[in-house]
Amino acid sequence: MRRKKGPLIDTNVILRYLLEDLPEQSEASARFMENLGRGEEAYIHDVVIAEVIWTLEKFYKVPRSKIRDVVSELLSIRGIVLSNKGVLLRALQLYADKKIDFVDALLASLVLEDEVEVVTFDKDFRRVGVTIRNLLRERGEG
Repeated sequence: MRRKKGPLIDTNVILRYLLEDLPEQSEASARFMENLGRGEEAYIHDVVIAEVIWTLEKFYKVPRSKIRDVVSELLSIRGIVLSNKGVLLRALQLYADKKIDFVDALLASLVLEDEVEVVTFDKDFRRVGVTIRNLLRERGEG
């Protein structure tokens, strides 16, 4: 759960930090991350991580394994506050290893953590070992 300490980091700050593509913004982002490494705190929401991953994969064409590595490294910065670091790290691993969308990997990671099923029409979840409830099967259509 989110601690009420520190600001919320937006996707563009993380992208400038990781990509180092816009000098002024990238330098400011790097200084901010250095401060987090020294003990300041800031929160990253799961939806921001999902947007970072989508942007790196779809727009910048970064390979999944590289995305997993750089985002995992980002999440290890001392002052980064997350709702559930373990779930995010497992999702990154599933995303890279099982070749499923990150949001599906995040849902699968949550399902595995809570030992519940996912209600879905998506067959990708079978690749990650979660229990699926397909609504069409319940009606005899799937």
